Amino acid sequence: MSARLASLELGLIAAIGFAAVTSVCLALAWPWLRARLAGVHPALRARLVWLAAIAPGALPALLVALCFVPGLLAAAGLGHDHCTHHPGHAHLCLKHASIPLTRAGMGLLALAAALLAAAIVPEVVSLVRTRRWLARLPRRAMRHADDVEVVESETPFAFAAGLLRPRTHVAARLLESLPAPQLAAVVEHERAHARRRDPLARLAARVLSRAHLPWVRRALLSELAVATEEACDAEAGRRVGDRLAVAEAILAVERLFAAVPAPAGLTGFGGNSVAERVRALLAVEPQAPPRQGYRIAAALACALGVAGIDPLHHLTEHLLALAARLL
Repeated sequence: MSARLASLELGLIAAIGFAAVTSVCLALAWPWLRARLAGVHPALRARLVWLAAIAPGALPALLVALCFVPGLLAAAGLGHDHCTHHPGHAHLCLKHASIPLTRAGMGLLALAAALLAAAIVPEVVSLVRTRRWLARLPRRAMRHADDVEVVESETPFAFAAGLLRPRTHVAARLLESLPAPQLAAVVEHERAHARRRDPLARLAARVLSRAHLPWVRRALLSELAVATEEACDAEAGRRVGDRLAVAEAILAVERLFAAVPAPAGLTGFGGNSVAERVRALLAVEPQAPPRQGYRIAAALACALGVAGIDPLHHLTEHLLALAARLL
């Protein structure tokens, strides 16, 4: 058990190094990247910004997992066990520990667990509070549609809630205040959030982006929020057949929120990017990228990952050994 914990300590050190490099590279590249994304379709822009936001949290975990693959394959008899041939440096292998587990190592593992909890617990608390708040609101006997919950509230909100199976919630006040074309635009916008699993994507972005430099994290999350809203606006415009109706709905909901202050922490249709969204809807919609391009990019990434497992494993071990000698 201690041998595996010692190897996990090495993996954690490698992950910290990967995270630092990723964070610095994205901080340097963000001004250039943001300028290039300005004219991109909002759906693609949201995906790219989301990938940039989660990169310092997700990419190091993926790279470290790949580093452990050769050792796992060797343990299963599917690969060559090279650990015994290189006794002079650290090994990212759960079977062969090359360093003893020290108090400092245990402290590092405990610190990593504490930081992970500090990132996740506030998000869980927020989700529980939102769920309880929604549960206290009375439902109308007749739903607006099978996937739309109408709740009794004087606050004119509409938003998609839920992680794995999001549902659209619309306040009765909003239902009664908007004309049919604008109400349809609001509902289709929130349905787009549910189809895209945006609540789950935003949660992942908030948690995994904590390894970014603070100003980069704020910029990425802000850009992600705007791009996501514009992507759902564009989809709502296509489904109702009128982008102007979506823009009118945004302004109408904004006026309703101005008249009835929202509860603390409540965000939904309207949000904090009204001007940008309306301008985007009044402009010509950029051409959406073909879905085939996503499949090709995913296939290439998988192929590169598989081909790079062994070089990544050896390079990381040698860098860990070099760092140990320098320190």
